[in-house]
Amino acid sequence: MAAIYSAGCDPAKILIVKANSNNSSVTIFGKEQFLPYASLLANRNLIVTVSSNDTLKGHKIKYSYGMGNWPNSAISDLVKNIDSIQISNASGTLHLRNKPEIEEYLKQHRGGYAGSRLTIKAD
Repeated sequence: MAAIYSAGCDPAKILIVKANSNNSSVTIFGKEQFLPYASLLANRNLIVTVSSNDTLKGHKIKYSYGMGNWPNSAISDLVKNIDSIQISNASGTLHLRNKPEIEEYLKQHRGGYAGSRLTIKAD
């Protein structure tokens, strides 16, 4: 008897950090646990910076957190390990310094198929 397997249509759950225009950058300060598949015991401080001047990264980093979307609860869990976000561009610098600000920013920048993509960007 043949088994029938069903593949789900769940999209990849991703976080994109990018800097598009000249002299723009995004810096995330947090704990190592904010990275996908990090050890639950990892508690080291981490700084992730993406700059429009960084040609090696192509001005973008993409993190994959498995399959699915970003419901509010998953965003809250992600934010637990982010201390602050700094977004700099020609218009100035935006500092997101507390958890509610970071969470609201990410909710407003949720998109893609079924809300599967969070984007932090400096234009």
